[in-house]
Amino acid sequence: MTTARWLGKEDEKPLVVVDTPGLSDSAGQDERIIIHMVDYVKTKLGKLDFIVLTLNGAEPRIDYKTMQIIDIFCDTFGEHQVFNNMGILYTRWSYSDQA
Repeated sequence: MTTARWLGKEDEKPLVVVDTPGLSDSAGQDERIIIHMVDYVKTKLGKLDFIVLTLNGAEPRIDYKTMQIIDIFCDTFGEHQVFNNMGILYTRWSYSDQA
């Protein structure tokens, strides 16, 4: 977790960023990670203001684990809260002038 002032302005509320590990863990820890992540947000932060869902742009579909996380967040915080406050960031995105 990292806390900073928005644009460095001391009179602004702090911006809290919680970075979570990636999923599809080869050690089979995904469920434990998801439960811990949701519990942390609920108990330490109380709410989510924004979610950045980071996806591999080389993969053509959202996988089961990603859908599982989205479902858990929707069940915990409400579908409206999640989908109205989510941005998607694609990594490994091929760039070309034709794209």
